[in-house]
Amino acid sequence: MIRIFLNTSQKLSDWNRKIRTLYWLVGLLMFLATIGTWPFAIQQHSTIHHLLKYILLQNGILLGILLLAELVYHLDKRWQDYAIISIGSGFAALIQAMAPIDVSGVQIVVVLPILSSVLYFQYRKVLFACFSTLLPYLAIMLFNPSYRFELPMYQKAVGYSLILFITLASLGIVYRGLKIINGEKAALMNEEKHRIQKKVNDEVSSKDALTGLNNHRCFQQRLRAEMDSVRDYPLHLALIDIDNFKQVNDKYGHLTGDTVIRRIGEVLREQSNSNCFAARYGGEEFAVIISGLNSLQTVEWLEGLRTQVEQAVIEELRGHNITISIGCHLLNETEDRDLLFRQADAALYRAKRNGKNQVAW
Repeated sequence: MIRIFLNTSQKLSDWNRKIRTLYWLVGLLMFLATIGTWPFAIQQHSTIHHLLKYILLQNGILLGILLLAELVYHLDKRWQDYAIISIGSGFAALIQAMAPIDVSGVQIVVVLPILSSVLYFQYRKVLFACFSTLLPYLAIMLFNPSYRFELPMYQKAVGYSLILFITLASLGIVYRGLKIINGEKAALMNEEKHRIQKKVNDEVSSKDALTGLNNHRCFQQRLRAEMDSVRDYPLHLALIDIDNFKQVNDKYGHLTGDTVIRRIGEVLREQSNSNCFAARYGGEEFAVIISGLNSLQTVEWLEGLRTQVEQAVIEELRGHNITISIGCHLLNETEDRDLLFRQADAALYRAKRNGKNQVAW
């Protein structure tokens, strides 16, 4: 609920539109109500006074307030909220000024703009609503002869007290609402922070630090998931070993050996796609789970990978190239995960035995 409410710009714009529509409906009802009192005015022989004061003057002022608010609303979006509050203040002042002095409870209309300002959850708008209601009320009490001379002082005080009481209550509501919203925002931020941290931790726990490829544990999980799933596509396992890697370490040092492993990892990441799940299996060995490609497509992909590695430039090797041997096996329906791995490992052994730098099955 609060998560949706936090989208304030769109939600408040919707609220403003609904409140404006409501004010127009109230204005229409007030106009119809004054028209409905026409028969009573005829009976009391006060048609001219009724026509001028309640139909023309009251509804004319009401229409002017609504039109002015619409103008401000559409000219400058920054003042939308204040325009909405001002309409409520205008309604309250108009009803208060036009109502006969003997109508009880008319002061209740002063709560309209203040309550509407609570929707924005901003202290300054509640205070604006308070002053935009209090000042017209004060003007009516001072300059309307009926209210100034005939209304008892305690009834005037009721209006002031009501405005101040509703304002304080509204400020309390805003305070409580902001506290809840800020708490929800903090909770959402913590949730997002934890989600990101979990994602980072998952990546750290599933990625090889040197190459950025999936690590051994992640490879085993993926292979197990592929074996356990119901497949209607071919599944190949390719094992890759760097040729003569021990000599590279002995001749150029372990730092250069790490550079070689890192460079092959880069080539694997560049060549990988949605069908190829590449991982560093351990040491100078890599593994690729190839799904959805037939054997011919798999051979083409592996040969492309082998060629890219052979052509890779590694400055630390001083002009020497690095090569890889690849053993690949297509999973048969009767084979399990262990047998698949043994078959791929046997193919890798054949590639090494037959001269290295090749793909064997």
